Amino acid sequence: MKKRIFTKVCLAVLLALSLTPLSHLKAAESSSNSLAGFTQVEMAGNVALALDNQGMVWAWGNNFAGQLGDGTIGFKSAAVPVFSDVAKVQVTGFYSLALKKDGTVWFWGGNGDGVSGFDTYDTNAQAIVTKPKMVNGLTDVIDIAAKEDHNLALKSDGTVWTWGNGGFGQLGRMDISAYKPEDYRKRVSEQNIPKQVAGLKDIVSVHAGSFLSAAINAKGETWIWGHYNGWGSDTGDLMSPFKLPGIYAKKVSATWEKSIILDTDGTVWEINKGLKLNKLLTSASDISCGTFSCAALHSDGTLWGLYNNSKDLVDPSPIAGISNVKQFAIHSLNQDFFIILKADGTLWSKQPFGYGTGSETIMDYYNQMNIPSSEMVSKLRQVKKAITVKLDGKTITLTSNPYIYKGVTFVPLRSTFNELGAKVEYVKGKMTISDANHTLNLTIREKEAFIDGKPITLDYPPMIIDTMTMVPLRFVIEGLDRKIDWDPDNRVISISK
Repeated sequence: MKKRIFTKVCLAVLLALSLTPLSHLKAAESSSNSLAGFTQVEMAGNVALALDNQGMVWAWGNNFAGQLGDGTIGFKSAAVPVFSDVAKVQVTGFYSLALKKDGTVWFWGGNGDGVSGFDTYDTNAQAIVTKPKMVNGLTDVIDIAAKEDHNLALKSDGTVWTWGNGGFGQLGRMDISAYKPEDYRKRVSEQNIPKQVAGLKDIVSVHAGSFLSAAINAKGETWIWGHYNGWGSDTGDLMSPFKLPGIYAKKVSATWEKSIILDTDGTVWEINKGLKLNKLLTSASDISCGTFSCAALHSDGTLWGLYNNSKDLVDPSPIAGISNVKQFAIHSLNQDFFIILKADGTLWSKQPFGYGTGSETIMDYYNQMNIPSSEMVSKLRQVKKAITVKLDGKTITLTSNPYIYKGVTFVPLRSTFNELGAKVEYVKGKMTISDANHTLNLTIREKEAFIDGKPITLDYPPMIIDTMTMVPLRFVIEGLDRKIDWDPDNRVISISK
């Protein structure tokens, strides 16, 4: 598999401040403050995007390459709004795409292999794009699809356009396939630019698997190209679109090794070597594959597993405890790792404890919070709106969102306290936060802190989360003689002089 190298642009330092366990804070913690009104959810590993009924994109999870699109490099453990007026979103784990309602396509995240569509091999494209940027040369687009490192766009005239990596034929373009190995630079430059796929017309939807592409017309007639089955001697690659005989599909999806089709009558088929089809399930209304697993949404609103660890077929059966599902996205069945959009418009994630859940579940590298094992297991957790911090009425941009753990609020150190005009120093795990009147001292994984030399015991110590350092908000704010208020209904922390 291809390797991607993304430079981590910044190492944010986060400081966690203990919230005094006042009654109004405890009430806020018990309130879900969750989001609703969603129409689409997508995920790739620990990165997730969701689209609400107002066209707003919400994002949470890993953000080392800017793939959340909020202008920062730093994880988000709850959902933050990032882009408006959007009709559809796609996420690959390294980057994201959005189709705006005006028919333009926008990109953000890691631009390895020229997947952004901005530049050729020789134009020194940005390695990381932290805010949405429009893809060149694409207008009148009505559908998009993306997976791994290739992209598809469907124009209103029924033509299909592709760009990104075409190593397995997933771009379906003969201008790419015709190049010889010695013409590598030309080949890469060409595949970076969105161009039309020949031989396809009157298409109404496009679809992407890990290294597979598909297009469907109004009749349901289906064309696929790219890598559709196995590896090594079992591999199956199609360098240009191939029409599947006898198939009238609604959707196509694929892992690294397996491809599946949802037929218009609700039948789910797998595509085997030699393009032979095998029936997996009936009465399905949706399908989705992650890198390693596939599942299907049954017409009764239950979720059924199909593949585990890419190629291991499981006996299709409902996943326990999951119902009333409208749409879903999956990463792994083996790890119990997926997100569901319920019929009531709410989002729920089921995955191991961590910021990818979107519910402010955080575990640091050293597990110093001593989280009980019962909380660590994969279970359904509702996705929350991220806490907003305002300074003297103005919203401030943070490298990572604040989160509450048992009455303790943790915030990013530099992006919070530099806004306060405080000086921040960090040396070998020891932190000093000071202004003209006060000096505060804290140490990673130690509960003892100091305000102007006087010892204070913290409920929870500063910690490291995904290379970032986090500590107590109320402790620091009040230690610097600032006022802090908490609005639980809107999830807003207000800091004032």
